[in-house]
Amino acid sequence: MGVSINLQRIVSLPNIANRAYQSLLLLLGVLGIASLQLVPGQSPPLIGVEVLAVVVVLWAVLNTFEVRSWRSVDPKFAPEFRIHTLEMQLPCLFGFLGATFLLLNSPSAIYWFVPATLLSFLVALNEAWVITVEIMR
Repeated sequence: MGVSINLQRIVSLPNIANRAYQSLLLLLGVLGIASLQLVPGQSPPLIGVEVLAVVVVLWAVLNTFEVRSWRSVDPKFAPEFRIHTLEMQLPCLFGFLGATFLLLNSPSAIYWFVPATLLSFLVALNEAWVITVEIMR
């Protein structure tokens, strides 16, 4: 919704467009990981391999956008970008841990996906707020 409301402004600010992409990718990552875990008859290590593949690709793409943004960031916004960079890493870290524990067939694996999912939604909501409201300031 924020993208459609402020499309002209977002297109004129490449860092904001990158943030919109990242937000959507986080939500798609959650959907992909949850969908993989719904397939019946898979062993935990097999699910771990699948989820690990999604997490690694997601992390790589998110960081590609992050590096692109850092190349053009105004130094006065560097502290905010550091926080944003951390926000992009944490869901992937928890997803990576969950996938690793699945590979090890650990019963605690599923608990790592809770913070990964919640952080993904919180980061996406924060990005939606920035794109919808903060961009106009």
